[in-house]
Amino acid sequence: MNFETWRTALIAAGRIPQDDDDSLYEEARVGAFERYVVLVDGVAGTEGPEVFQALVDSIHAVEDHGAYEATFNALWRFPPARAGAWMAEAFPALYRRVKRNAFQAQRMVLPVLQAGEAQSAFRAAAQQWSPADRRTTLAAFRSWVVESADFERMLALLGGRVTPPGAPEDAPAGWPDDWRSFLAKVRSGKKSLGDAWGGGSKPATRLDLVIALLGIRHGPDWRDADTLTNPLFAYAQRVYPEFIAKLRALPNSQRSKVLAAIRRASPRKIKTIEASLAGPPAEA
Repeated sequence: MNFETWRTALIAAGRIPQDDDDSLYEEARVGAFERYVVLVDGVAGTEGPEVFQALVDSIHAVEDHGAYEATFNALWRFPPARAGAWMAEAFPALYRRVKRNAFQAQRMVLPVLQAGEAQSAFRAAAQQWSPADRRTTLAAFRSWVVESADFERMLALLGGRVTPPGAPEDAPAGWPDDWRSFLAKVRSGKKSLGDAWGGGSKPATRLDLVIALLGIRHGPDWRDADTLTNPLFAYAQRVYPEFIAKLRALPNSQRSKVLAAIRRASPRKIKTIEASLAGPPAEA
């Protein structure tokens, strides 16, 4: 199969049939999935940029059911320096194409930002971006800063605006000794902020500590505010009304700090929490 025939087949097959596509039987959907994977798995990583670009072009804003794992693996069979440079060239168009399911672009580019040789090549090739491509890429990375520190570092390296996290705060005066001890273990790496829930037993007894931790800075670990609030939307959901009541009872300045931490680490959760605060108090 020559390159053009392979590329045409690859890009067509990359539009993975969706579960709600009633025009295809299950066997046909499975066959299309397998056909794409076979085409991708034929890439050795020794080919030129046109094959790398074709792999990227085959990614669409669809639910891939795992097919794009093969694409991911194929892209990173190329030497890191080539993969980094070629991904910089391909990324702006990829992001525009899959923006409504941007995870597909995010996961393809993330390894570039984590590997030294690929990262350097990506940065060098980024110097050739048009102003529009630069804006597109920086906007994408900025929106993903909350997901990974790697996007934050690359955003800064590319000259994008990054909000400094501020230095971690010490335990405020008046904190109980057990809270101070817990924070010290977090700072030393022996504990994570999520451990404040004590393994999930008796979550109501942990709320005061959780709220206190949300009210101080954690430096580069600011994303852990998301981890810290996850139980409120999972196994500790039954204490969510009490969490909201305790937030309401805080002084304005302290409540603002807690909400700012959640807003930065979890833009989706803050909408729910602010709506709860704005609504009527829960009945006792």
